[in-house]
Amino acid sequence: CLYRKDLGVVTEKLTEASNLFADMTGMPIAEQKPIVAERNWMYKRDHIMRTILQDESIQFPFSPTLVGQVFRVGMGRGSGPVGVKAKLRQLGIEVPEARISEVVTLVTREAVRRKRRLTDEEFRTLVSALR
Repeated sequence: CLYRKDLGVVTEKLTEASNLFADMTGMPIAEQKPIVAERNWMYKRDHIMRTILQDESIQFPFSPTLVGQVFRVGMGRGSGPVGVKAKLRQLGIEVPEARISEVVTLVTREAVRRKRRLTDEEFRTLVSALR
């Protein structure tokens, strides 16, 4: 709603429409593309993560769901225990509290080795190796 005038735009479909366009044209969405890129809604640093988990409106100008996105927890070199616990919750994985610091160390090591943040699948593999 712009100035309380319904323009008929379903903003919740913006990301879906962008992904469809990317698939049709073969041109992927740039990581830093405003609003529709997943990276805009992903954080990994604990001090930011702590605030977002309490109230996401502090970090985001509007809710990710308004544009068809969800908040994602990124796993990388700067991830700490708060982020790791949030990611484990997000993926439905249970790890004993005593092993969280071990997961943090593994995530940091692996992200440095790969020179990038980890995908969800890589994170799952890393955690399953602990069991």
